[in-house]
Amino acid sequence: MAELAYFTLLVLAFSGYTQSQEVTSSCPSSWVQFSTYCYLFVNYSTATWDDAQTECMSQRGDLLRVETMDEYNFIKKSLPFYPSSTYSFWTALNDRPLNQPIGGTGVFMWGNDEFTNDSIVKNNWDREPDNTDAEDCVSVTVQATLSVEACSNRHPYICELTLGNNENCPATFTPGPARTTCYFVSNATDWSQTKTWDDARKYCEGLAPIPGDPNRKATLVTIASANVQTFLAEYVSSMQNVRQVFWTALNDKDQEGTFKWAGNGGTPFDTQYVKWRTEPNNLGGQEHCGSLLPGAKWNDASCTDSLNYICRLALPETVSLWNMGCGSWTRAGRKCVYAYTKIKKSWSDARTFCQSMQGDLLKFDDQDDVNWMAIQSKSNLMPLAGYWIGLNDQGQEGNFVWADGSQAPGNLLNWDREPNNRAENNLAQNCAAMGIDGMFTDRTCNTEKAGTACVDNTNPNCALNWKSFNQQCYLFDTNYKSRSEGSRLCQSSSMSGKGRLLSLTSQAEKDWVVQQINALQPSGPYYYWTSLTDTQMEGDWHWGYPDVDDPNTVRNLVTWNSEPNDWNKNEDCVRIESGFLNDVNCASVSGFVCQRKLNGGSTIKAPAAYLLILLAASLLYFRH
Repeated sequence: MAELAYFTLLVLAFSGYTQSQEVTSSCPSSWVQFSTYCYLFVNYSTATWDDAQTECMSQRGDLLRVETMDEYNFIKKSLPFYPSSTYSFWTALNDRPLNQPIGGTGVFMWGNDEFTNDSIVKNNWDREPDNTDAEDCVSVTVQATLSVEACSNRHPYICELTLGNNENCPATFTPGPARTTCYFVSNATDWSQTKTWDDARKYCEGLAPIPGDPNRKATLVTIASANVQTFLAEYVSSMQNVRQVFWTALNDKDQEGTFKWAGNGGTPFDTQYVKWRTEPNNLGGQEHCGSLLPGAKWNDASCTDSLNYICRLALPETVSLWNMGCGSWTRAGRKCVYAYTKIKKSWSDARTFCQSMQGDLLKFDDQDDVNWMAIQSKSNLMPLAGYWIGLNDQGQEGNFVWADGSQAPGNLLNWDREPNNRAENNLAQNCAAMGIDGMFTDRTCNTEKAGTACVDNTNPNCALNWKSFNQQCYLFDTNYKSRSEGSRLCQSSSMSGKGRLLSLTSQAEKDWVVQQINALQPSGPYYYWTSLTDTQMEGDWHWGYPDVDDPNTVRNLVTWNSEPNDWNKNEDCVRIESGFLNDVNCASVSGFVCQRKLNGGSTIKAPAAYLLILLAASLLYFRH
């Protein structure tokens, strides 16, 4: 019944809808709203961690991720109202290696893609983590403390979903079960909105297209999979006290008895997905159009009958920007990493090998790199126990540098009771290898290690598809998103959540950003989200980041275009349009500009996903 939640949301979204109404978002029944999220406290059932995650995903959500102190306080206040038989609820927090069900990395993350906010996690452990008995999954107790446990334990759980998250579907559409298609269901409670088959087909084709893709039109619904069949059948069956008959694209108008889907040259239908009731009978020789009835039954009807209808809009195929550009190597932020295991090599041979591929032995530039490699050292990417990296003190004993000669900061060196410079065969240990958990050990440089870790330094600046300007990296994303979703995706573009929505600090930066936006025309959006907002106090505009929130900067760089007008008393977010700024509803959709410092540093501290660990080969990122 995984698709049942989609129908529930469809009913909520479309009941009472009319052409003149604005569709608003609300949480599904039994869910509780806080900020822009909905929460379901499942205290009436228990599940293993994996099964709980599956149940949440079946309802278009995820296990609970606590990202801010406000959210933590909300959960803490809510827990007493939901008694738990085990005194705990599963959350998404875990330290399991990506794509591996057992073995802990010691690095706890929300799901497998989002680092934690230390003020929330580290300060609320319940005498944990102790990692006894392979405990890798985390529950929140009724006292709002965190407990790491075996993932096979059974607990109640908390699901979370983003309010109004309709993926890439236009307004008034809702995503289908595979999230590659959007559906519009006519208002079955209003008889005046029924249409003939031809009028319904024209109406679907005239609905709002995909933003930025005006040639992609909706059609009357076709059914070519069991998931869609179940999805639509359960929705139709769930409706009460309405005329439960819906036009589809099925028809035999060209040749009596030969039913096809309208459009696409008349695609034949699959009989396993179209189950006739006692039809088709072509009553009176006038029934040439197919309609969907409750129970997934089908009926032929006169095309001039006025019925409800379902429209279908196929989403264009999209490719994530952040994991590309590395070929057979692995994307790691703005670097590409390669783990080689076929032939044992000495340290110098390993470096020569990396350089032959326009790279060098692995180095760590910031804490992002340390965290990422700690995870990868226990994943399929690095199956061996030891890999040469660029760290060495061959020039001066005790002064460790990277292979390229740059100094190695001590806070980034994860030694395993090392270095001890113990002599091996009368040779000093002057080169470093990385083992399980990302721990370092010093070895003699002529030791032949089975693993070599290379890094591609051919693009030491911004990641693929990002642009650099004045020590900053920028991503101009032309996908239409709400402001909150744009902000979340910006955070997803770095392993420690340091990507964020655009904030302007100089006129030169503003001019450059406008130039980049203009270059995207006419195919791209005309407007893009920034971080500017007055959500805290009406009329008091801030970028929202302490390191750039200078009132003088805001005043000097913000050029309004007959704005702000706070239309409908509900415009608290700002997007940039041809150099001017306009206040709009935060739930509306537009392109967005992401920004992060070139060297990976930032003063903002926020949780984030690390989409960057998507692998070009074997590691795959899951959302949303």
